[in-house]
Amino acid sequence: MGVYLNTKTFPNIRCIYRQWQSKRAEDHRLKPYSLTIKVVLECHSLDEEDLRVLWSDSDIEKDFTLWLGNTFVNKVIVANDDPALRSFQNMANDEKMDVSVLPNVGTERIAEIVFNWWKENLITHDLISRVDIRTADITEDEHNSVYYIG
Repeated sequence: MGVYLNTKTFPNIRCIYRQWQSKRAEDHRLKPYSLTIKVVLECHSLDEEDLRVLWSDSDIEKDFTLWLGNTFVNKVIVANDDPALRSFQNMANDEKMDVSVLPNVGTERIAEIVFNWWKENLITHDLISRVDIRTADITEDEHNSVYYIG
């Protein structure tokens, strides 16, 4: 039996982050990105309307867009172990920037975080019996893209 694949693309996710633990000095500074996030969903059986997912019956895509806005869009993303975290939080408290704190920062880690969000929410929305996530792809520029396969 075949598998249906569905790609959902979320372009132009503008954010800023730094990778304070990187050995490359340029990664220690804040750097702006315009990410494109793609998730590939796989489906082994169609629903009653011959669709992979009846999106109107599920708020998962709307929830993901909201989560993207709250977590990435126009945010300064900082790792929770960044030595400068308190400074970033102080600037956020002074309304000088919007800060999002994640366990890890970088394209590879963002791909993993996005993948895990979809996996958890497909379960929560009771879609996992028919639909699963295959990959999360984060493109940070025209030369670099990272796929995460769980």
